[in-house]
Amino acid sequence: MKNLRFLRSITVNKFRTVKPLKNFNMNEYLLLIKNDIREKDALTGENHLKFIQECEQYIAALKKEKRLIAAQPLHELSGVITVNGKGMVEEEKNNNRYVGYYHVYADNHEEAMEVAQRNPEFKYKPSATIEIRAVKVKEKSTGFKYPTGIGTCL
Repeated sequence: MKNLRFLRSITVNKFRTVKPLKNFNMNEYLLLIKNDIREKDALTGENHLKFIQECEQYIAALKKEKRLIAAQPLHELSGVITVNGKGMVEEEKNNNRYVGYYHVYADNHEEAMEVAQRNPEFKYKPSATIEIRAVKVKEKSTGFKYPTGIGTCL
C-alpha cells in the first residue's frame, strides 16, 4: 500500500458532474490533490498527453461506478491568495500547491482511500499527495442540510 498518514483527514502519498442519486446512502469525500507545480512543466509531449488521457479514463471510471460528484483542476496562479478574518490578504509563493480536486461518493474513509490511490497523478508526479476529507452534508444539532446537486444554490 502506498505511504499513508491518518489524521482527521487521510493523506495518500503519490496521488458535481452528476446529481446525487435519490436514496443514495454513501458518504461524500473531497479528494484534494497537491503537488509541486514545477513537475507539470517537466511533463512534455507524449508524457503529458498520456497523463491527460489517464486522468480522463479515471474520471470515466468514477462516473461509471456512480462515484463522481465533481472533478476540476485548479487554475495556475503566480501564488495562492489567502484572506483572513481581518480582511488581510496574504500571497503565498511556494511550489507545493493544490492543483485540483475530486468530489466523490464512498462508503467510508478506506473506500475513499482506494479511489484516491487509483488516481494517475501518482504515476506522473512524484511529489503528488491526495488529502481525503469527509464532506459534512447535514448539521446534527439543527438538522440543516447543506445544498447539494446542480443549481441548488442558484
